[in-house]
Amino acid sequence: MDDYVDTVSSYETASYPRSYVGGSPFVSRFKEYRPPVARKKITIVKPSTPKRPSTAQMKTRFRALTREWRDAMLFESSPVTMATHPAYQRIIAMGAPVLPLVLDELKHKGGHWFWALRFLADADPVKAEDRGDYETMRQSWLAWWDDSGKDQYCA
Repeated sequence: MDDYVDTVSSYETASYPRSYVGGSPFVSRFKEYRPPVARKKITIVKPSTPKRPSTAQMKTRFRALTREWRDAMLFESSPVTMATHPAYQRIIAMGAPVLPLVLDELKHKGGHWFWALRFLADADPVKAEDRGDYETMRQSWLAWWDDSGKDQYCA
């Protein structure tokens, strides 16, 4: 991990009267002597930010995780078990950039992507009365994507 290191140098100055002009301590005019004080080095370490993977790397990782999730959930019917699978959670951890990939997967191959979609999009276009109806929920998400999602996430 390469950290960015920046060294800042500065001179500080001290100000004090060296001698009085006119011989009287009551005279307000005096010479100021400002010698340089010891040089300070301040090191600022900025942690490196993780580099965002390229689109091709992200797609490859998404496809691999999707394949792993689908293989593991082949005979599973519980949405909670599906959504808590480690591969599914890693897809969610990839963040909003995978939202188009998740919706494309939902459109072409189906699957219980609703938990991830609600988290990634921070939206829920499914009406309360439509919950539990897979096809209606799927259509609601695809309509949301066509109406407003693309504008927000693909701009």
